[in-house]
Amino acid sequence: MPEYKVYYWVQQGDRGRAVCQSVSAESIDDATRQAQQNLTQHSFVFDSDQDGRVIVVSAHVQFVEVEDIHAGSNDTGTILHIA
Repeated sequence: MPEYKVYYWVQQGDRGRAVCQSVSAESIDDATRQAQQNLTQHSFVFDSDQDGRVIVVSAHVQFVEVEDIHAGSNDTGTILHIA
């Protein structure tokens, strides 16, 4: 199954940062749905490649970017804007 990178852009005080989750999914749309499902919860936990075990509070997420790491181009992805 293809692997995608999901970047949760999180507000931390007056600064922000990205937390990356690797996701196995059938398609980029499926990976996007998984990210949306995570955001329906108050908070969620995953093992980040860079940061180890991460707890994300959904209310702190500014936006989400889903990247197809096998597409060979950085412009292939989906961005979810959080209201």
